[in-house]
Amino acid sequence: MTSPLIPPTPARVLPVSLDGDLVVDFRRRAPATTPGGPLGDYIDYPEGVTGRFVIYSDRKSADAPRITIPATPAGSHCVVKVDATLINPLKTETLWSFRLIYPDGDLVAGYDRMVVNGIIERHDGLAAKL
Repeated sequence: MTSPLIPPTPARVLPVSLDGDLVVDFRRRAPATTPGGPLGDYIDYPEGVTGRFVIYSDRKSADAPRITIPATPAGSHCVVKVDATLINPLKTETLWSFRLIYPDGDLVAGYDRMVVNGIIERHDGLAAKL
């Protein structure tokens, strides 16, 4: 087996509960100075970068509706809030992603960079009912 050319996007679980808003603070940290070492200090997001949190309501269809929540970084924080009315109907294992949208630069004419993705996991007893 070969190694990835670029590091894979980390996958995480987001726990949700009935009637609870989902609030996530995507903090930016300096990379580790040694492979496998601890991450560095929190650092500010670059100027002009925006965030986008996406929930894929049906992973079987690329055309399925998506819940898209824009986020504006402030310092090392990029806070996303998803209202409970959007969270309540979601099933366990619903896919989500958080990406950064970079403005046009010298080398690349604007691009999205996937930061983290994963699944929703219900912690309210609804998982078996949905």
